Amino acid sequence: MALTKTHSRLIEGSEINVFDYMTPAQITSVKAEDLTEDVTSAIQAALDAGEKNTVRFPAGRYKITSPLYVYQYCRIVGQGTGDSGSHVTNIHKTTSTVGTGSETSGGITDTYNVNAIVIMSKRGSSYNRWSSIENIRLSGATNTVDYGIYCPRGNGLELERVAVYGCRVGFYTVDSWMCSFDHAFFDQPATTLGTSYGIQWDGGSGGGSGTGTSLAASNVYCKGFEYGMWLNGLSYSSIVSSGCDNCTKEAYHCEGSVISFIGCGFEALDMGVGAVGGIYLTNGWYQLQNCVSYNITVTTGGSTACAIIWVYSSRVTIDNCKFPDYDTITSGAPRNYHFQESDVVVSDTQFPTNGTGTSRPALNGNATIQYGTPSPSEIYNLNGDTLELVARQSVLGIELYNATAPSSSVTNGICLYSEDVTSSAELKVRDEAGNITTLSPHNFDLIPDGASEDMAFSYYSEKDGSKINVDMLKALRVLERLSGEQIVYIEKE
Repeated sequence: MALTKTHSRLIEGSEINVFDYMTPAQITSVKAEDLTEDVTSAIQAALDAGEKNTVRFPAGRYKITSPLYVYQYCRIVGQGTGDSGSHVTNIHKTTSTVGTGSETSGGITDTYNVNAIVIMSKRGSSYNRWSSIENIRLSGATNTVDYGIYCPRGNGLELERVAVYGCRVGFYTVDSWMCSFDHAFFDQPATTLGTSYGIQWDGGSGGGSGTGTSLAASNVYCKGFEYGMWLNGLSYSSIVSSGCDNCTKEAYHCEGSVISFIGCGFEALDMGVGAVGGIYLTNGWYQLQNCVSYNITVTTGGSTACAIIWVYSSRVTIDNCKFPDYDTITSGAPRNYHFQESDVVVSDTQFPTNGTGTSRPALNGNATIQYGTPSPSEIYNLNGDTLELVARQSVLGIELYNATAPSSSVTNGICLYSEDVTSSAELKVRDEAGNITTLSPHNFDLIPDGASEDMAFSYYSEKDGSKINVDMLKALRVLERLSGEQIVYIEKE
């Protein structure tokens, strides 16, 4: 029979062995990995005693039939995350049974009426604080379990060497802070239970204020989900050396967040129906550094308005990244990338060239782009759907290119630009007061007979619809005739 240790008999900081709460038959079943004994109640008894303690799970396969509740300051430690064997701890849920109850604190109610393997319970607090799960494999029977780890609100949660298999959502939260994921693996999602996510950080939903800060994630891998990482309302965070592979919609979907992605990637992405971008970034501040993609396809029925990276209303820095050509396009016309109403700085980065448009991206909206390669450095401006090269620094010096003229002035400065005038590029300046002056002196648009002679030069300026144009060489010729002195000297070949 099971031992009868109770929470009140334990000293904070104690080590608990879950086998101490099981019958011999249950222990034998766990070690044999035969799933013949339901050990849900025994594990929950250990976890009930495990608040502010460490609960250890020896190697084996543990059959559960309802969610397990993990409380604050609880450290759960297994022996490994592989498929089977003496160094693997696997908690396997065989039913779709949901949890019960809800908790309200700070005017926010979180319900536990969900189909999960593990529920991180607040237990009367506003957050589940400083819990950790280490060296454990969580799995669900095929197309049976919604959530691997369900944590509505967590503070200081740590996942280290954790693998979650067979769940529609690997990890779910609405509002969590100061979390750390290291070597977390989410794979083989349930495909018939609804939209699947490796990580679903769903700030703004689930009732009350949803957000999160300070997620430090490294070596996190999501495979086979519709969305690898769905990060909504997550700030001050970094995702490092992580990947999302074999996704069917988007690898990384970020909304209203401030996140750095460093050394991350995605491959075997199949952008099907509903896909927007391999990386989708909106309403936030983001950094992509040393990121890569491979084997990206757009299949029949996929969105024609998708791109390898899609940015909307954000500030983004993209540095030293490699996004090669699409591997397969079976329908539609995916864009190389899409920036809309955003400020983006790109340097030392490769983008696809076989999407819509040329090797430069097909874009939309009002955006500015600085696109830099080792040599030259280029600055682009987006005008409607047209990407305009504005300037380039090369061995020849600073080169300015024709672009849309500025429609307003800058404060405490001037705008220097190149504009096409009757098929000739002219250098212009717009000052703070709105005066637009042609610096390259070849504009004779207002002069009926045009230039007075071959080497003629002009003065041209305009403001608020008024314009002035002077043939300066002709004026000097008149002065020469009046004064009898030579003022202009010309040397010709």
